[in-house]
Amino acid sequence: MEIPLKRVTASAYGSFRKRRRGRALVEEKYPKQVSLSEKNWLLIITFLDTRSLFVHVPLVNKFFYNLVKIHGKGISTANALLCTSDSLIASKSHAKNTLKFRKFFAGKHNIKKMTLTIIKQYNENILEDVDKLPFLSTVNDLKIKTGFLEQIQPEIFLSLFTSLRTLKLILEDDMINVLSIFDIFFKGKKTLSSYMENKTRPNLLVNLEELSICVKCNNLQEQYYYKLSKLIQSTQLKVFSLKSTESTTSLASSYSKPLFFSLNLIKLKLPATLSISMDTLNNLSLFLTQTSILKTLHISSSVLNIDNAFMYSIAMNKSLNKLHLLETFDLKVSIQDSINLFASVGTSKIEDFRLITDSNDDIEDCQNYMNALSKLLCSSNIKKIIVNLRGASSEQIKTIASFILFHAENGKLECFMKYNLKNCILNKVYFPKFSYSNSPNYELFSEIFKQMVKNPLAKLQNIESEEQYLGKLKAMIKDSATDTYGQSEEKWNINNLGFFCIVLAMKFNNIQLLDLRNIKISMKNAVFLEIIKHMPKLNTLKLHLKDSREPLELLETLSKSVKSLSSLSLDFSGEHVTWTNIHSEILSKNFTLSKLSIKNTAIFTSQENPLSNLTFLSCLNLTQAIFFKERFDEMITLLNSYTNLTRLKLNNIQTGTSDESSNLEMMQNLLTVLANKSDMVIIFISFSMIHPNTQIIKREAYEELLTSIMSIFNKNVGLEEFSALIPVYNIYLFEYSIEMMKLIDSKNGLRKINSYDIKTLRTGPEEDAALGDDYAFLENIKEKKFNPDGDESLNKFFYISAIILAELLKAKFRHAIWKKVYKISGSESNLKMCPPYDLNPCVFNIFLYSFISCRNMQTKLVIGNTNFSPLDLQVLAYNLAGSKVIRLELRSLVLKMSEIDWILSSHKAKSLVFTDVTFREGDDYNKFAHAFETKVTNYLSFGEFFVEGLQGLSNFQWFLNVFSGNKNISKLKIRFKMSTEEFLYMINVATIFSGLRMLCIPHYSLFSTEAIKELIEKCCEKDSILGCIKLHKHWWDIGSISKSKKDRLELAYCELGDIDLFILSTLCEMKMLGRVTAIDLSRNYLFKHGLGCYMITILQYEKLREIDLTDTGFKHLVDVNKDIIFEIATVRGIQLKF
Repeated sequence: MEIPLKRVTASAYGSFRKRRRGRALVEEKYPKQVSLSEKNWLLIITFLDTRSLFVHVPLVNKFFYNLVKIHGKGISTANALLCTSDSLIASKSHAKNTLKFRKFFAGKHNIKKMTLTIIKQYNENILEDVDKLPFLSTVNDLKIKTGFLEQIQPEIFLSLFTSLRTLKLILEDDMINVLSIFDIFFKGKKTLSSYMENKTRPNLLVNLEELSICVKCNNLQEQYYYKLSKLIQSTQLKVFSLKSTESTTSLASSYSKPLFFSLNLIKLKLPATLSISMDTLNNLSLFLTQTSILKTLHISSSVLNIDNAFMYSIAMNKSLNKLHLLETFDLKVSIQDSINLFASVGTSKIEDFRLITDSNDDIEDCQNYMNALSKLLCSSNIKKIIVNLRGASSEQIKTIASFILFHAENGKLECFMKYNLKNCILNKVYFPKFSYSNSPNYELFSEIFKQMVKNPLAKLQNIESEEQYLGKLKAMIKDSATDTYGQSEEKWNINNLGFFCIVLAMKFNNIQLLDLRNIKISMKNAVFLEIIKHMPKLNTLKLHLKDSREPLELLETLSKSVKSLSSLSLDFSGEHVTWTNIHSEILSKNFTLSKLSIKNTAIFTSQENPLSNLTFLSCLNLTQAIFFKERFDEMITLLNSYTNLTRLKLNNIQTGTSDESSNLEMMQNLLTVLANKSDMVIIFISFSMIHPNTQIIKREAYEELLTSIMSIFNKNVGLEEFSALIPVYNIYLFEYSIEMMKLIDSKNGLRKINSYDIKTLRTGPEEDAALGDDYAFLENIKEKKFNPDGDESLNKFFYISAIILAELLKAKFRHAIWKKVYKISGSESNLKMCPPYDLNPCVFNIFLYSFISCRNMQTKLVIGNTNFSPLDLQVLAYNLAGSKVIRLELRSLVLKMSEIDWILSSHKAKSLVFTDVTFREGDDYNKFAHAFETKVTNYLSFGEFFVEGLQGLSNFQWFLNVFSGNKNISKLKIRFKMSTEEFLYMINVATIFSGLRMLCIPHYSLFSTEAIKELIEKCCEKDSILGCIKLHKHWWDIGSISKSKKDRLELAYCELGDIDLFILSTLCEMKMLGRVTAIDLSRNYLFKHGLGCYMITILQYEKLREIDLTDTGFKHLVDVNKDIIFEIATVRGIQLKF
């Protein structure tokens, strides 16, 4: 069976080593358990063709599933996770997962060892998961990880396992509940734990031999140890282990009752925090001399602080082969006690030994310790050892390391700190891993490791490249963020990875680039400074320093050890660090530095400008730097002498003054200097005291800035990035953006403008795709209010870049913008921009107004409930001119007459609708009225409106003066209220709306019937253009009806109202129905309120022969005219259809 879909070549990340082909997998009856590391999984994935990974992964899953199915029948070890929850969703998935769980384990009859991790709250589903499965009777080694013991109802759950011999519990529990284990497995006269007081004790047919308890709590009390020791003494337990993972200091020996020890024990492991009292020590010594089967003992090193009874018992014991004396921070073991114990261990059968000793200032004592340790290694059976002399000098540590390695080469010693020295002696050095992080042995181990790595033949087994070493180095720096020098340079207080990375730096001394910007490094970090010394070929160093100490020590270390450095980046995340001439001189004298980047610095010394020594730089990056004004002026002048400068970044600079005009002047001077250069590639300038909302009062200042920018673009042919924060927002932004777009078009190689990456927006075809993370904010600007100043994802350049970005975006993501910004897709063409998004002028409105030209199809545009800034009006006018908007609606707006000129820019908008609009400065309408006369507008709809500032004019007169001059208006809808006189005036004066053909007036109820008759008569005049009216819901084409050659007038389903019957009766009375002899009024519920009077007039029309009143409500008419209608119809021979 092979992994499907292999590629010819794998990723450069790693390769599969060719090994000798062993026996085929199918020949093995029960294959060994296989565990793949994260690295190996990554290798597998990269080995596949990532371009079609979605096809490969299911096949890989199927491959492993079949592998388990075929060869997993004989598995003897299993790990399972049981997760329960009360939610319905989880219970449904739980049922599905339970089925898979039971199906998988149903045929497994050989499982002997199982680990169960139980999370969430316990419920009966767990019992359902495992009930009657074969492993309940076969598992003899069970490990349970859970929060609290009572969560699993141990008296029920554990009773399911009938063959248990070994039980391991990892709990976050109180010791009192741990005692319930003894209530369950070992019969007693009374319950020991409060948990089991009211519960039925199960009748377990098991003989538990091994019990291991790990309690993650720090509230252990000595009386619990006493109870446990008494219980163990009365059981058949052979192995007992108790560990507290949270406690770091030993318990006080205030509890008087001694501990007892069972002669059945083969292994006994007690926590380091348990201090041994004199009575307990006597019992322990007696136990050690009497037992003949005890093999392993882990106990607190406090046993050495009482008397020599323990050492005597060790010498007398003939079975013990593993002895670990555990230490805590507050326990100290003297050199003399250690020497005495070494003598006892030397005569025993112990092969695995641990003891940490505390040094003193007596050189003779330390020498005696080393001699005793050397004698121990020579005469004893020890193969594995963990020892150290805490506080020893570096020379003493080297001596201890040398004879440990000597005995590893020539004696029985195999491991030190669980590290295989024998393999290392064979030059198979591997990177160590430790399960405990507070071990005090790193100094000694570091020296041992260093001596092994120095061997030129030594080959590192699990670190094969500099890239992997750099990963270890970053992990070390992150872990040792608080590490410092000790009281002397010979004493270290750093973590384990620190030493190993120092040592390995000697092995990988070809590293050229070290980027640790994502890790905060302390300037006190001795490890890091030591590592730097072993990187002589380093040419690029990027650091994030977390304190405000001067970097002098770092720079001096670099100057002595790293002569090839050409690029240096320092980010001081604390308070601003003062950069002086001393720092610059070190860089200028010791390196051929070309790139310098400094963040959070202060350059305000009264001496010579520190930047004067750095004129050789080709790249200078100063971020969040503080200057005196004089120093900044000097820096601008100094830039003329930076002949190699191609990249300049001054980000968020404090120039030493808060005066707006002074900052603008310095910005102009800086741009003028840069305009004289011809090799600039990157320019980034941002002053902290220049905000885009700052208004430039004089236009000359803006024009000077723009002239300098244009000169920079013209002279620097290779310019790739340009960002200069100049305050043009609102007043000059539109003009600035148009000029910048011209400059952008002239630079094909330009990648960034005003800090925004525009390369992807300028190349490639239009994509109907995602906008990307940089422009994710666009997806919400239509629904939410925004404060660009408070949005951390946006920067100050956003204010002056909105129009530029909008133009580039809509050229690249035309369809995506329509979908994601306006939330419109498919053939929908109505675009409504009636917030609440922001009632005040907002930079986000620029995008909303700019993107209206993205739609290829004809569009209805509705804008309302907002205020317009002058910039908004410019953007609207510019984009409407190129849009395909055919209908423009303005709702709930307050506009000056000078602010509505933009609606005239749309060449294709033939329909114009006003609703609830307030016109300010209404008397200043002549300019707009004159321009509107030539606007090609076919349809005008005007709702309720209000005009401010009118002098002697009514709203109606103002409306006629402004809009009636347009002869193109053929359709007019007046939704505001008029008097009868105003209505008659409008329809009778021939010069008003002279091109009008259709008129809609919904408020007909305000007019008299005579006025409406006059409107109908106007439509019937031969020379009248107006021929179509709408007063309710139906358009009456009166001109066509009066000239109709059809004999039937179809009015079915027209939602006719009372005013429509009035119009019809008037036409009948005026005999203006042409040749019509039949009228269809069906499906119009006309007679709900009684309109019989109009029917009498209609029936008197001399040509009428038939009228259809189906579903009009006429049958249910209660009216005195109903009988008259029937009588007239009968007399005149008119057929009434119902």
